[in-house]
Order: sequence, then C-alpha cells, then structure tokens
Amino acid sequence: MELKKAPQQLKAKEIDRENFRIFFVLSTGAVDRHGEVIDQAGWKLENYLKNPVVLWGHDQSQFPIGKMEDLAIVDGKLQGWVKFAYAENPQAAIAFELCAGEFLNAGSVGFMNMKWMYDEANDMLTLLENELYEFSIVNVPANPEALSKAMDTLKAKGVEKRVLDGVDALRKEIQERSEKRFEGLGAEVKTVEEVKEPEAAAAETVAEPSDEEVKGAVAVMDGDKKDLEAVMKAIEVLAKTPATKIELAVKELIADESKDADTKVQVETTPAPLDRKVRKHSINEINRVIRNLAKGSK
Repeated sequence: MELKKAPQQLKAKEIDRENFRIFFVLSTGAVDRHGEVIDQAGWKLENYLKNPVVLWGHDQSQFPIGKMEDLAIVDGKLQGWVKFAYAENPQAAIAFELCAGEFLNAGSVGFMNMKWMYDEANDMLTLLENELYEFSIVNVPANPEALSKAMDTLKAKGVEKRVLDGVDALRKEIQERSEKRFEGLGAEVKTVEEVKEPEAAAAETVAEPSDEEVKGAVAVMDGDKKDLEAVMKAIEVLAKTPATKIELAVKELIADESKDADTKVQVETTPAPLDRKVRKHSINEINRVIRNLAKGSK
C-alpha cells in the first residue's frame, strides 16, 4: 500500500517565537473537497510518536524541518505543536517564518490506511483506521477545484502560456490521484446494511419448501427405518424451512400417529404392543432435533 496524503488548510493558532514552535491542527473529521473523511478516532499514533518528524512537502529524502510535540486528539481534531529546527536547518527557518507570517497555510498528513468504508449514495469515502507516518508543510494542497479557479485568474492577468500549462498539468495530476483514491487502501469495511448473516442471506435467495415437502421430510426423520439418501434430502428441505412451519408439520404427524394408534386398538382382537406415551415422547425428541436443524431459517 502506498503512502496516502490528506491536505489540511493550516491556521496558526499560537506562535511560540522564543522556542520556534507553532501550534497546528493537523487533521479534522470534516468532509474534504474529494468527498473523503478521516475518522479522527481511528488514528494510530504509537509508531509516529517514536519518530515524530515534520517534513517539507512529504520529501523523505531530505532532512526534516522539525518535529511534532504534544500531539493529541482534542475535540475531534488531531493537533499539536511543530517545533522547527530553526538553528539546525536553514530550510526549517524559512518554513517557520513563512508559516508565522501566514504566507504558508497548507499542511498535509502522510499516513497508511488500514480500514475504510464507502457510502455510494453520497459518494463519500470514510477512512476508519490510519497509521500516521509523518506531517508535512506543503506549498499547494491537493485541491484541483482551487487550481481550476486559479487558472481563470491567471488567464485574466495575461500570464504566460508556459505557466498556465504548468498549473493545468498539476491540476490534472491531482485530479487523477483523486479518482484513484481507492487504490492502495487497506481493508474495506461493509456498512451494517450490507453485512448479513449467511443464514439470513440464504433465506432470502432460497425458495421455501411446500407444505407437502415439509411433511414428507418430517415423516422421513420420524420413520423407524432410515435410508441415508432420504435423510440427507429431508435435512436439506428442513434447513430451508422456517421453524414454525416445521413445528406445525410435527404436530400434524403426532395427531396422525395418535389416530392410527386408536384405530389399531379398536380393530385388533390383540392390541399391538404400542405405548402411546413412549411414541409421543419419541416424536417430541425428533421435533427437538428438527428445530435445531432449522434454527437459522427463522
């Protein structure tokens, strides 16, 4: 997965000129111009705090211009103090003075996304879990709309074509990155509506067996002699049947068995060795087994 960058319009809240520190809000939960939201509760900061570098323009090949101090999520915003390496790095001194004078007002978090969720209806991507790698002061935030407006202004001022071409090329590059926003992301998290139990999903797509099929399956499970193939087919039918429907079929079977037993006792001179209580208990046991098989189809 590639490093993802999210721009943030900076506004220096406090300036500690004596220690060359400026207080910044690094990231918020607001929807940006690309329809993306960074869930502030999902920031993973442990590794970054071991090496809290502040870079210029996400350029990892250059020395850092500062380090992050007192980084924390407060009031739903990732914020902290940037301590500039004013004496150690000339570029850091320039960055500090430009930020302090509000000539630079764009920053960007560099991070790796681990989980995300997409709301197709609103075309909004929520980045749920993100590991912070670095924070950068940048010249231009990734905002193709702002660059499009800038193009009109530059044309009105009669700026040279080569300059306009350069700005337009930058706009197209940023637009392409925006369109590829799902590339290099972590694992997608489905919304609650999209996540369904396998049994529930199967119940929606599989046709429910008829009453006769259910009665036949119950009779097979209740029979004294059990053929393996017949039992497997019966189980397949019952697995697709709501428990209430199975219970009704079992009750009908119990009633039929009772009627048969009464008839036999009346017509036979020597009653058959049938204990109705034992027989009914056996059917109830089968009923319990069948209910367990059909639990998921409620």
